[in-house]
Amino acid sequence: MDTDTAPAFVKTLDANQQDVTQDDSSRSVNVRVAVRQGESVDQMLRRFNYEVMKAKVIDQVKYNQYFEKPSKRRQREEKERIQQIKSYERQSS
Repeated sequence: MDTDTAPAFVKTLDANQQDVTQDDSSRSVNVRVAVRQGESVDQMLRRFNYEVMKAKVIDQVKYNQYFEKPSKRRQREEKERIQQIKSYERQSS
């Protein structure tokens, strides 16, 4: 499959099954999965859904669905940091 005409969901891999196309842009997320030889569509979709979940695409869509004022964003991020710190403290105890 030619990478110039490949659909957006196809992931470009090298011989060691490592991703060749690393996109550092935080605004756009392209999740691509290549069909492996002998792999069913269900298995490919399961891997695709895992990649979407790992890239937090759904979370980004939910957060960007409505405008969030910068002050509210800072409050939310601070609250998330505090919750994360408390979680780590409980795990280490």
